Amino acid sequence: MYAIGSVASCDIQGFFMYLGGIGSLLYNTTLSIYYMSLIQFSMSEINFKKKVEPWCHLIANITPIAIGIYLLINEEFNFAGKTCYIAAAPRECLHNDEIDCERGSKKSRKYALWFSVIPFALAFIVILTNMIIIVTKVIKQKMSSDRWRLSAANDDEESKLIKWAKLIISFFSKEQKQTSVTVSSSNLRTKSKKNNEASSSLIVENTSKISEIVSSNDEELQILHIAAAVAKPKGATSRSGTEVDPYAFDLRKVRKSIRLESSLLSAEEEVSSGDVKVKSNRQFLGNTGKRSKNKSSIEHDASNADDRCNTPTRSDEEKAIDHALLYIGSFFMCYIFSLITRIVKFFRSDEPFALALLNRVF
Repeated sequence: MYAIGSVASCDIQGFFMYLGGIGSLLYNTTLSIYYMSLIQFSMSEINFKKKVEPWCHLIANITPIAIGIYLLINEEFNFAGKTCYIAAAPRECLHNDEIDCERGSKKSRKYALWFSVIPFALAFIVILTNMIIIVTKVIKQKMSSDRWRLSAANDDEESKLIKWAKLIISFFSKEQKQTSVTVSSSNLRTKSKKNNEASSSLIVENTSKISEIVSSNDEELQILHIAAAVAKPKGATSRSGTEVDPYAFDLRKVRKSIRLESSLLSAEEEVSSGDVKVKSNRQFLGNTGKRSKNKSSIEHDASNADDRCNTPTRSDEEKAIDHALLYIGSFFMCYIFSLITRIVKFFRSDEPFALALLNRVF
């Protein structure tokens, strides 16, 4: 008999502590596998439930129960300093060969190593690698979505770097144009001087012929001026018109085009905010008002609306990263210190102050 409880109560405590500790550890590992399969491998929840989840429940339940029953049959759950866990009784039989173990065996340390310490270490490695894979995947998705946002934003307004680059390119291109213009103008001046000298003689010779041509074509020039004055439109061109009179102002057509443009703007705002899903086959049409036999139109295809709605927003990405970091931090806080305590207990029989403090806190 111990000071508190009995051998049976110590067996029950050790069995359920082992069952709860290893079972929760395996379920945390399967939870990280679940998130990795959904995020990294794009597996649907239905496929995960059918293919992976039964094996996860089987391993997380049968493994600690089977090992716990084996240790319970071999009387390996004994007093281990603070609680009842995998140990031998009396504890001195592990260090002294002359003392026989009343409960358990001299393999208790190996059992504690293989059935408690190594599962904690393996679970730590698996969860850490899964979280690294998830975080890298989320960062890659964030970078790709930022590229998409930048490409979409550059349609409306350009970034400052692109503006500066275009200004510099235009400045140098203007200088090159000015130099080419000055060179070409100087060449033209020299050529014009030569041509003027050559043409002066020709002008003197052909003045009589030109006067005859002008006098004969006066009537034709007058007819052309009259035709141009008649054909000149009386009013300014409008963005709307009819097939009969392209310059007429059609108020109904203007109202229709304004309504279509306003529906386009409202649809783009809804798609950008992500509140309303737009069908991929829907098309918005707006009349351009160009002069043509067939009515011209601009087709605004909303086929990319579903992709825009499905792309994660910046707030969603920040939440995912925060949850991942919180999960990693909680894992470190919960399991690293317990792993340290188990290692210290395994290699040292005397309990130091740091180990007692860790047992008090965690």
